[in-house]
Amino acid sequence: MFLLFAGDNYYPSGGWGDFIQEFETLEGAKEWYKTNQRRAQEQRNEPWYAGREQLHHYDWGQIVNTENMEEIAFTGEEPFGE
Repeated sequence: MFLLFAGDNYYPSGGWGDFIQEFETLEGAKEWYKTNQRRAQEQRNEPWYAGREQLHHYDWGQIVNTENMEEIAFTGEEPFGE
C-alpha cells in the first residue's frame, strides 16, 4: 500500500491534513499525481465556468510505502526525476 500526501509550500496542512489518497501500487500513486498536475495546469488556461470541478495544483508531494515506511518525496512540475 502506498499513501500519497501533497500540499502547498506556503501553507501545508501538516501530517494527515495533507493526505490525498491510498494506492495499491507506487505507479498508481505517481500516475495520479502527474495526471492531476497536468490537468490542473491545463485548467488554469481555460475559462472557468460555474459548476466545474476545480483541480488543485500542488507544490510538493510525498509517497509513503506502508510496508517498509520508505518515503519518496518530490516537488515541482516534473516529479520523480522524469
